[in-house]
Amino acid sequence: MGKSEPMPQRFRRKAKGQGLGSSFIANEQISSSLISPPSAVDNLLCNNLLDSNNASELAEQTSQLSQSLTTANGTCHAEAELTESDTKGCNPALRRDNCVVAAGPGPHNDPGRLTEVCLDSYLPAELSGLSHSEIAPLCANQSLNLSACHVQKEDSLILVVFIMNSSESAIQQIPAGEVTSHSVAVGQYSLTVTRPAVHVEVVGTVSYQLPAGTSQSLQFSYKVPLTSFIRPFVVSTEEYGTMWLSFSHDTKQNLTLINDNQEPLTATLNALKKKLQLHVVEVIGMEGIVACRLLQDLPCLMHCRVNAGWLAVWLRSPVPDLPDCLIYHCQRALQSL
Repeated sequence: MGKSEPMPQRFRRKAKGQGLGSSFIANEQISSSLISPPSAVDNLLCNNLLDSNNASELAEQTSQLSQSLTTANGTCHAEAELTESDTKGCNPALRRDNCVVAAGPGPHNDPGRLTEVCLDSYLPAELSGLSHSEIAPLCANQSLNLSACHVQKEDSLILVVFIMNSSESAIQQIPAGEVTSHSVAVGQYSLTVTRPAVHVEVVGTVSYQLPAGTSQSLQFSYKVPLTSFIRPFVVSTEEYGTMWLSFSHDTKQNLTLINDNQEPLTATLNALKKKLQLHVVEVIGMEGIVACRLLQDLPCLMHCRVNAGWLAVWLRSPVPDLPDCLIYHCQRALQSL
């Protein structure tokens, strides 16, 4: 690796398009013949915080989901962007250690009492042994409590939605079967990034039917960090060099070096590797090269060099906005140490 010229503390990518945005594709993971094709829109929120001295800049964008979000017992339609006024009507469920306190009374209990349901046991068996986020409450009404988490697999990110019937009556899911009183229906969906963002908020609506035949709906939103979609990208030094020359989207930034018992470059790269699932391709002297990929197989390369007490980082990718988003998460990862 040749020497690169000294860089000031903060660089910005030369060519900028529109504000950082993102898109998601939800791929059906549940076998069911009762799937309807609803319209779907997600609300995409990206926080561009490359300079901690500047105020935060927010960019929002909407896009279509390719399929409906379908659970084993019904369909979860992401139909419209959830506004602030919409979310105020949702009563969040209480959570303690992945347990949800239902809004309605439990069976055999006094009407005023709340029922606590631990949702970890409802994770699908094939996902229970994998790393997953905390099960977080989304929203609730008199009939339903919605919670969700995301599970990291080697080649995908799975969104798991828990739909708990907190009422005393069975609820007919649309278009699949019913959810009996105080039972939990679980759905899982594969999420794919098509345009990167620092954070993305997926917004949807669960539609269902009460015993009297009245149709109801409950809107929810769920936020996913870009780091959940990052995976190591194992390449050789030669492959790295070839790709580096062909990638056109880039950004540069000086990051804080970690000074502990290890050599600073090695310590910093190991920290980023652990927190962001990066692959360290090679380290030579005061320089190192790192590679990662965004699901599905969207690469980003990183060249690192120790310079005047800083880690000078240069990122390149064929994907617009990915270098900017990744450098933000690199900063946050090192600041959290």
